[in-house]
Amino acid sequence: MAEKGNTQKIRNDVILIAVLALLIGILAGAMILFREEGTMVVVKIDNKEYGRYPLSKNQTITIVSGENNEYYNILVIENGEAYVSEANCPGRLAWTKCTNQPKISHTNESIICKEHHLSIEIENSDPNVQEDDDDVPDIIS
Repeated sequence: MAEKGNTQKIRNDVILIAVLALLIGILAGAMILFREEGTMVVVKIDNKEYGRYPLSKNQTITIVSGENNEYYNILVIENGEAYVSEANCPGRLAWTKCTNQPKISHTNESIICKEHHLSIEIENSDPNVQEDDDDVPDIIS
């Protein structure tokens, strides 16, 4: 009798795991199918905007930071993707963290270089539209 109860319990566990795996697969697939292509690369150092660069223009940007400009990261934008090709992070492990991240091109994807307090994020905004200054009050007619 005890074996029959264990077999039923194992069968139920397998069914539960299969259903959860299927749901996770469906959610992951939906996220990949419905993700949005980005248009701008936004670079921030210490959460302050350093620069904005269109994903549509191939270019290489040297990002310099630190109190004495001792840190650098080379941001490459080519073929609608952005990545860090080189960085002078201290130690081999830190260096691979900054440069070994995948290329990004969709909104809300990012590259983080913790050692340099650097974040590179993808947004979907019109590169020809200037952002409003926070100092200018909004006027509602």
